[in-house]
Amino acid sequence: HRAFLTQYTGTGCGYCPAMIKILRELFADKAVKAKTVHAAVHSYNSADPAYISAPKVNSYPYLTVDQTQAFSHAQSVTVLKSLVEASTASSAKAGISVNPKYYAEDGVLVVTVCVKAAADGLFNVGAWLLEDGIYGMQEDYVGIKDSSYDTHENCVRVADSKFKGTWFGHSLGSLKAGETATKTFVMNVKKSWKVENLHLAVFSSYGEQDGSKLVYTVCNAVDAP
Repeated sequence: HRAFLTQYTGTGCGYCPAMIKILRELFADKAVKAKTVHAAVHSYNSADPAYISAPKVNSYPYLTVDQTQAFSHAQSVTVLKSLVEASTASSAKAGISVNPKYYAEDGVLVVTVCVKAAADGLFNVGAWLLEDGIYGMQEDYVGIKDSSYDTHENCVRVADSKFKGTWFGHSLGSLKAGETATKTFVMNVKKSWKVENLHLAVFSSYGEQDGSKLVYTVCNAVDAP
């Protein structure tokens, strides 16, 4: 069971280095890092070399755990670690397998994902294509002054999880424990992206009723080559 960390950021965001610093401190703990999948959504400024259009957030930097629990850069890495631990303390409600095939001549990536339910309920699935090692000068209002912050990891290039206006994933419908569902994603890979630096973040979310509202929370995620 891995927690899914979605970081909303951008090279023009002067306070974003504070969040990057917290994430680096978090991932320095290898045991905690092994329990997470991280995706950086560079949606702050369109001049960002990793820019992607994304749903609006209230402020930058912004981070969610499992797409529901919000975390602020004003909080400590200890708080973020506790959110990860709380997320992963229970067994995963779904298992995920990923089978990617890249057709270089066409610049097309075909990703077949299978989700196996470990509990009865409603499930969604999403697949994001990430790229590492993207260089872009990072604005810095917090005085970290570290040139390594100009190289950005886990940048979202394709986010294939839009369903009814949200990023919570495409519906797999209702599954019984032990049942599986499969979805195929087709992604166009731009020539400017470095294929050797690409990898996939694939997640499943689980729907639960909260009063009259159906709320989806990521219940597991994997990082696949």
